[in-house]
Amino acid sequence: MELEFFGAAGEVTGSCHILRVAGRTILLDCGMIQGSKRAESRNRDPFPFSAKDLDAVVLSHAHLDHSGRLPLLVRRGFRGPIHTHFATRDLTKVLLADAAHLGVRDVERRNRRRRRAGKPLLTPLFELQDAQRAVAQMATHRYHEAIQVTPEVTVVFQDAGHIMGYAMSQRRRRRTPSAVQRRSWPVRHTDTARPRVASRH
Repeated sequence: MELEFFGAAGEVTGSCHILRVAGRTILLDCGMIQGSKRAESRNRDPFPFSAKDLDAVVLSHAHLDHSGRLPLLVRRGFRGPIHTHFATRDLTKVLLADAAHLGVRDVERRNRRRRRAGKPLLTPLFELQDAQRAVAQMATHRYHEAIQVTPEVTVVFQDAGHIMGYAMSQRRRRRTPSAVQRRSWPVRHTDTARPRVASRH
């Protein structure tokens, strides 16, 4: 098992972690990087993994620093399920639609100035249809329900407070028919500029 951190490590926002188990790849959150203009510009960077090759996403809760790049992930080719609590799906639907609207409006405002100055025009990070596609890919669950994310990994959501639908995930890795390994995450934080393997088994 390998766990890598590509966000919310050495910083607060941009939660984005990769879990690799038995040849499968699971993304834990896909949050927006927030803060300074320089920090937020990193939201447009390529993902340090292939969106098309992900088997599934597990979303902990609706706040944009955990869910805000899901529309971008879908735009870049992810077609698998996004496992989350049903209340998180309902909240994320509203938050992503609002973020898409604000992003488009901000780009339109900035492009008016750039057009007058003869500068290249900007494009939104994502649009409403991207947000709607991300929500459509969400598979919703309740607390304490065993969720078969891959043949090797089962997830159980536990109520963690913080916001409606927020779920702490307990992951169970099946090694053999009679042996189950249980782990909680995160394991530890690493430098976001140089993602490293947090654990191997």
